[in-house]
Amino acid sequence: MSRVWNSGLFNCGHDLANCCCGYFCGCCLMCQNANHLDESGALCFLLGLVSPCIPTFLIRSKARERFNIEGSSCSDAAIAVFCSCCSNIQVANELKHQDK
Repeated sequence: MSRVWNSGLFNCGHDLANCCCGYFCGCCLMCQNANHLDESGALCFLLGLVSPCIPTFLIRSKARERFNIEGSSCSDAAIAVFCSCCSNIQVANELKHQDK
């Protein structure tokens, strides 16, 4: 049975450190998220310089699959394109929650 994200997409203030890092240095947070999910942080950083929505989509999809969170590739793609910063922060909040 799938579950929902622990913090909402627009609940960026759930964790102030993640919020500030995602807002002021999104590439750094993306790199941390990728490394936490056993992906290449450097590759995500470089992809993020070209098009931030690509690594956001990949990382979000990987987190959703790993933690059995409801959603689809289509919703991940739309969120990555239109709400990339919030998605990056939401994934970081989820990873932090899963570490507890």
